Amino acid sequence: MQKKTLLNRRSFVCSQIALATVSAFGLGGVAHAIEDQPNWTNATAAEFEKLTMQQFTAMTEDGQLFHLKLADVEAGNSGGARPKILPRSEGVVLTFDCDFADEFAANGDQSVWMWNSTLGKFNMHLGASLRRSGKYDLVAVLN
Repeated sequence: MQKKTLLNRRSFVCSQIALATVSAFGLGGVAHAIEDQPNWTNATAAEFEKLTMQQFTAMTEDGQLFHLKLADVEAGNSGGARPKILPRSEGVVLTFDCDFADEFAANGDQSVWMWNSTLGKFNMHLGASLRRSGKYDLVAVLN
């Protein structure tokens, strides 16, 4: 009996929070806030630049986890030749700094699951790029 009472209280509190949120922002405001959130599928170079130096977590196909920092973002403007069916308005090249990059490069390019607190989870192809210093950066090209 007591468990049922707790669920009813919880439901009541949650409904009050939802009502207060809708009252404060309106349904359009809540939907607009969600739509404005950048995501992996359609974020532009300018939106990714705001995430420079943020931490990302990646998992390789064999389950190894490693951390990266977004070091550089470059827009790839394809102009009028860009197919209209692509969800992104421009190509984006993301360069990550990572202590694991040398080991990653030894295994070759691969698909990884990437996660960030702002963008969420996404499966992408990640490759290694050799710097002048002899160390590697990890690079993703998003179309």
